[in-house]
Amino acid sequence: MARPGFALLLVALLSGSLVLVETEGDPYSATGFTAGCGRERGAGRTVAFRGCLRITGGGACFPGIPLRQPAPDARSEEPPEESEGVCTLVIVRHGQSIWNMENRFTGWMDVPLAKEGIENAHSAARLLEDAGIEFDVGVTSVLQRAVQTCEVLMGSTGKPGHEIVKLWQLNERHDGALCGLNKKLAVMQYGKAEVQKWRRSYSVRPPPLDETHQCWPGHDPRYTAMGLQKEDLPVSENLADVLARVMPVWESEVVPHLKAGKTVLVATHGNVVRLLCKLIDHLTEREVCHLDVPQCTPLVYHLRTKDLSPLRSEASWVRPFTSFFFTTLEPCVE
Repeated sequence: MARPGFALLLVALLSGSLVLVETEGDPYSATGFTAGCGRERGAGRTVAFRGCLRITGGGACFPGIPLRQPAPDARSEEPPEESEGVCTLVIVRHGQSIWNMENRFTGWMDVPLAKEGIENAHSAARLLEDAGIEFDVGVTSVLQRAVQTCEVLMGSTGKPGHEIVKLWQLNERHDGALCGLNKKLAVMQYGKAEVQKWRRSYSVRPPPLDETHQCWPGHDPRYTAMGLQKEDLPVSENLADVLARVMPVWESEVVPHLKAGKTVLVATHGNVVRLLCKLIDHLTEREVCHLDVPQCTPLVYHLRTKDLSPLRSEASWVRPFTSFFFTTLEPCVE
């Protein structure tokens, strides 16, 4: 049974069976699904989020969003034919950055990983290495917290001669004038409801910043060197804006590798992870906005190479997803 201070949630998982979840932290609504990123030290075992789990902090969740059945044509329950090729895509949100530790809006500001973030990345690398996953190519943003995460993972699990592709289009969503602000102070300044709307809305942008702001991307000469014009640099973005820049590079820089049967790592940022899940698993806008992604917890997809339709693994953690998280959590004793 749960220890004192733990919230208990009953949620429907996969085939509709009831699952008991112990969660330490925010007690999300039992109408949604809560999953978490293991923070326990030690080797642990590589398991997926399924069955009865003990969650020790952080997490991926759909608070208040009822689970739904996938559309028949959106994902496949059928095993692949023997002649079909299958590829593996692993998506990872970067480890904890210095500004994450300070609870500040970061967006396009290029801050490094904190010491704990580097440890996060090495822990994720060990999980992938133990699972026997080796990457042909790594794809990341140009922001150093994602690049550092990618380099740690590829350093341990990349095949000889692997390449790392850095794309500004995989940068985090730009937080506009919120960038650099402590999140609690932002709530005090703008109000909780307004800040929550800016953070969670698919189509609403935060207030824009001006060119004098420290977080204006034009202060970074790399973007000029990449051929971006002043008008190309965002001053505020919503999720729809981010999807518009992510989709073309997904098609041009990631899809060809997957269709060639390669194993691909994408190390990026929380909002980009949400949108990649939307592309692969056909999430609704509401589901995307309510999905929280744990830091440095590998999210694994197995896809058919012919059309990149996802295979639902036995370990898929919750509908509407066909993917699963790797974690060091131990299953609860049922």
